[in-house]
Amino acid sequence: MRSYFLRSTCLAAGLLLPFASHAINVDSLAQVEAKEMGRLPKQAASLQVGLNTSEETSVAYELDYQWYPLNYVGIGIGLELDDDYGNRPLIEAGDDDDYDPDRIVKFNIHPMLSFRTPTLWMNKRHSWGLLLRCDPGLVLSFPRNDKVYYSKIKFVDGNDIVYDSFTLKNRGGRWKFWRVKSAISVRADQSLISLGWSISNYNIAYCRNNMYYQGKRYYGHESYDKTFSLFASFTYCF
Repeated sequence: MRSYFLRSTCLAAGLLLPFASHAINVDSLAQVEAKEMGRLPKQAASLQVGLNTSEETSVAYELDYQWYPLNYVGIGIGLELDDDYGNRPLIEAGDDDDYDPDRIVKFNIHPMLSFRTPTLWMNKRHSWGLLLRCDPGLVLSFPRNDKVYYSKIKFVDGNDIVYDSFTLKNRGGRWKFWRVKSAISVRADQSLISLGWSISNYNIAYCRNNMYYQGKRYYGHESYDKTFSLFASFTYCF
């Protein structure tokens, strides 16, 4: 009787074990799937508009690409156009296209590391959440030495005005800098809308820090401040 009971117990356990294993596997897969759904894809592209402030105030337009071989750690590259619009106020920057010798336009390349936190979901449906991002990296800025075309009155001969036109080229401009960029992002599905800030030892005026003509300095500062930026960006992860 006892052996019969043991055989029956073993048989029942053998029949139930596959179902128990299947239930455990389904539960594990559901947990893994839920975890994977909370993660962002490994690639991201961003469009950013920001305001840079130092000795000059400029508007910067940046396009970034990041790849995350790890879930929260990746590498990236950015392309930026930085424009101070010369002596004109930024709100009047597009009023005319006349050459302005005080206007500086720089093209910057940003190789970077990229870090992001897990998403802090703000509702049970996980329809939106918050995360933090930080991108430390370099600024490679061009042109290193800018050219400027000047024209000034040389003398007045009766009703005629004689102009002295000349070209200045900078010497010893800097082109390698560091930058740390941080942002708080609102996530909806695979899209991010971010507000952020950055600090860098880059300065848009470094390409004109040593411009002289006939002993007169036409451009430059004795010292340069760091550049602080505020920006907004849209990111799509894929």
